[in-house]
Amino acid sequence: MLHVLKTEDWRKTPPLAFYFMPLHLAIVDVRKHLLHMNELGILRCKYIIEHNEELQKKTMHMVKMDLTAQWLAGDELKQDQFKFMYKVIKIIYDSALKDFLLADNKEVIEIVIPNLVAYHALLNIRRIRL
Repeated sequence: MLHVLKTEDWRKTPPLAFYFMPLHLAIVDVRKHLLHMNELGILRCKYIIEHNEELQKKTMHMVKMDLTAQWLAGDELKQDQFKFMYKVIKIIYDSALKDFLLADNKEVIEIVIPNLVAYHALLNIRRIRL
């Protein structure tokens, strides 16, 4: 869980920040709750998670955020692919096709995006060889 948050410059990369920030905030929230439980002492709080509904809810939320972050950008390859797709979709989003993209237009999804992905993949291959 903490491995993905050790990704370099994730806060400056919009697609990673969008999914990593909720995970970071959930971890901080659980940590604060555990520290507060420790301050209250043994007799004032419930350490058995089945009986501590608030801690259980915060922990479940944290795990859900982690699953999403791991699924989308859990390793370097996924992060690279995620950033690449973000750049491609952002080109369409910043163009006149934005309304069609947001409306899930079939032509944009089935024709424009794959062609743009192929074009940018070829550009990246050419840059690597030079």
